[in-house]
Amino acid sequence: TGATGATGPSNLNFLKTAQQSVEHFEGNGTANPSLLYSITLQNGATIVQRTTAKTGFKSASLIDYSIATSSPPALWLLRRAIGTNVFGYSFNAANQLCEMEVKFLLDQLPSSAEQFDFEVRMTDTSQNAFNVSSNGIQAKIYWDAGLSRAAISLITMAATFTSTDIATTTLSANTVYTLRIVYNYSATRCQLFLNDMVTPILTRTANLPTTFLSPSIRIGKLTGSTARTGTIDYIELVATDQ
Repeated sequence: TGATGATGPSNLNFLKTAQQSVEHFEGNGTANPSLLYSITLQNGATIVQRTTAKTGFKSASLIDYSIATSSPPALWLLRRAIGTNVFGYSFNAANQLCEMEVKFLLDQLPSSAEQFDFEVRMTDTSQNAFNVSSNGIQAKIYWDAGLSRAAISLITMAATFTSTDIATTTLSANTVYTLRIVYNYSATRCQLFLNDMVTPILTRTANLPTTFLSPSIRIGKLTGSTARTGTIDYIELVATDQ
């Protein structure tokens, strides 16, 4: 069922008016611990099993990943359509206030020698790359060579037109974070919040998508061969009709 007044592709997994969807992952070391998201593991990426809870998380059964080979993407969570493993949409960007929150931990930060991208996305394409054929939003943790540190960026894309902002926030390894994207097309803004802060760390007002969007997480290794590990606790989605 689409959102009020929405029409679009047939393989929908829409959230209705002011509806919330939260999935706390139950990993247990399996390759498919999710009901709502299909998980692709490539180039030696693995999901590992913990037997004790990690500090900052209530459960021991989350998505714990390990990536080493520098041929992205390594791990990719993609929202399913209802009843299938096919790419499914959750948001009608032009008519809904769209919110996506992810709680996670990176055991190591991206570095010059061991670069990787941790991407939280809403896109209108099932491609693993966020490129010129995409419409969407991407919050990304990555190694910024110009800043010589791990950084957070917020990217908005409407077809071939892209805008990027980089936060001044300093990140720490082995620390629990929540990233929340709040996209309000009617108010002409996309905001990124860190750890339930009232003030966003980044705000974009240009190149905002108006298409149907699907949430996903992508982790891709770019350089180096030492395993990078971390934990994904949950993905929360909220859609409010406007």
